[in-house]
Amino acid sequence: KTKVNVGEPAPSDIFAPVSFMLPNEIETAKLRQSLEKDSPDIYSIDSKSIVEAEKQIQKGEFQAFLKQVILDQLKQGILGDSEKEALIQKGKNVTVRLLDDKEFEASPSKLLSQSEVNAQVLKSIQAESKGNKTTQNILFSLSKPLLSPNLFFDEVETQVRRKKILDQTPPIMDLVKKDEILLEKGKIVTEKDFLRFQEVSKQFAQRKALSNIFATALLIFIGFLLFANYFYLFEKEIFYSTKHLLLVHSVLFLTVLLERFAFLMPQDFIYFALPVSLAALLLSILISHRV
Repeated sequence: KTKVNVGEPAPSDIFAPVSFMLPNEIETAKLRQSLEKDSPDIYSIDSKSIVEAEKQIQKGEFQAFLKQVILDQLKQGILGDSEKEALIQKGKNVTVRLLDDKEFEASPSKLLSQSEVNAQVLKSIQAESKGNKTTQNILFSLSKPLLSPNLFFDEVETQVRRKKILDQTPPIMDLVKKDEILLEKGKIVTEKDFLRFQEVSKQFAQRKALSNIFATALLIFIGFLLFANYFYLFEKEIFYSTKHLLLVHSVLFLTVLLERFAFLMPQDFIYFALPVSLAALLLSILISHRV
């Protein structure tokens, strides 16, 4: 088995035994990092702020006005001033989740900060109070404490969506052609070379395992076919006897099982031949009592 290490010279030329598709782990990782970086952050509205605002607004002359102005702003979401500035500097859109399970993607500059909301509410109050300074002060003093930032970064939802994007992103595949050189003797092995060599070794081992399984299954099938033909032509009594056939199958099954355990023994033992010899003897006795 050829041993290869990253940063060391390749011990020999290694060629691809067959053509196959090879996952490009490095490029796939770069693609997924790019997708994760470009995916928008998720911001959700804190529903508690709306419930609390409804409790604070008491019955009175301005109840309907306060509910309309304050609740409308809270339901759209309010960012903290510093939070909005940081998002603008980041230069990436965000996804806003509303309370009715709807959502939209927007530039941070389009979202309202606390100071911007206060300015809008003040204009609405001025229009409602019709120039009455006392009414303006009362309404603004009632509104301002309720108009706190309620749009927060939803880290859990952001991670869930990013994981979903990554899981749905197929790996980038490279075509490795038969007899294509994977490692050149004396050349320093890079991480990419090592990954290609590992994948080739893994696929080769899988192909070898499948070939062994197929070969074993074929030999067993041929063996059963020969037994069946022999019994049908020369030992019809055994062929048509359920008990005898069950006994033959039991002997063959136990032989295969014992051989499997025998291969686990040290190589200097010859016990691997014993189950086969015993099976041949038992079958001979079954077929002909004169043996």
